[in-house]
Amino acid sequence: MNRNLGSKYRVEISAYATTGVFSPPTTLENVLTLIREYPDMVKKVNNGKGAPVRVDIESLSSLDSKFAAYARLGGMDSVYNEAINKLDDMKMADKEFRDWEKTKLWNDEQQAQIDEYFTRLRTAFNSMKHAISSMDTKNGVKRDHFDQAFKDYGYGPENIPNRYMREFTNLTHHVREGFLPLSSSYSPPPLSSSYSPPPLSSSYSPPPPSSSYSPPPLSSSLQSSFFFSTVECVLSSIA
Repeated sequence: MNRNLGSKYRVEISAYATTGVFSPPTTLENVLTLIREYPDMVKKVNNGKGAPVRVDIESLSSLDSKFAAYARLGGMDSVYNEAINKLDDMKMADKEFRDWEKTKLWNDEQQAQIDEYFTRLRTAFNSMKHAISSMDTKNGVKRDHFDQAFKDYGYGPENIPNRYMREFTNLTHHVREGFLPLSSSYSPPPLSSSYSPPPLSSSYSPPPPSSSYSPPPLSSSLQSSFFFSTVECVLSSIA
């Protein structure tokens, strides 16, 4: 810039930060690094309380026409917005995971599931940061620039808003509900092999039904009454 513009420009950078003086970022990659590290920097001096980071980026083409404006393909704004939204999701998930990791509220059996989640998160997070930071090119951004980053984030049914924060919430819930601090030296007592239920008595048999029993005959008046009642029921149903 100094060679091309000579004395036609002046750069003045003022930095105010809770953490004191630090080197102002000069590239987009430095900006992302500062944003990622700033919360930890503030924790060292003020228990995590401080002013938010604000970065204003000005195109060099606004200073001199020799610097061509970055070419932008039509329809790429939605791609940029999607990339930033995914980056914010993973940045938040990464921070929440690191804070939760310090608690160690899980057992050895759950460790593999936790490692698998964090590996996917770090792979996708680093891929997206690389894709965004490598946009700084005078030739503009190609349509497939974010393809690998989006693939690492998740395609198809896995490509949902705030995916990694959703998965982190489910993971912590699963660990919290499924955590059982069993001792590895514990085993249930064996069942006694000497016990067996008492055998049934072979001499017992139920008494046979009496063959001499027969119900007492109905009296003729009852039989007649029963007959007329049956006839009345039949006539009623016919009517």
